[in-house]
Amino acid sequence: MAGTARFRGLVTDLTAALDRRGLSASPAAVASMLEQRITTVAELMGITAASAMRSYFAEDWAEDMAGQVAAQQLDRERNRAPAPSAVLPVEMLARLVAGMG
Repeated sequence: MAGTARFRGLVTDLTAALDRRGLSASPAAVASMLEQRITTVAELMGITAASAMRSYFAEDWAEDMAGQVAAQQLDRERNRAPAPSAVLPVEMLARLVAGMG
């Protein structure tokens, strides 16, 4: 599958769609992600990977998939946001500092 011209074209399309959204990914990473997606589609549909690649990736699939990747990236960034700082009254802070001494 990875050596076919169709697969290389799909990788190129998805890489370009990601670039348009400001996301960069190596062609190897895109190929791996795409191969997993094709395998999953083939298993769910009960067809071969080659049939899935030919039949279930329409013209606008790259933009849709790039949108999904962008949404996943945004979710990861939101989950990495630092926790808000704790606000302590001065009296509690003074006790905390005194207790450390």
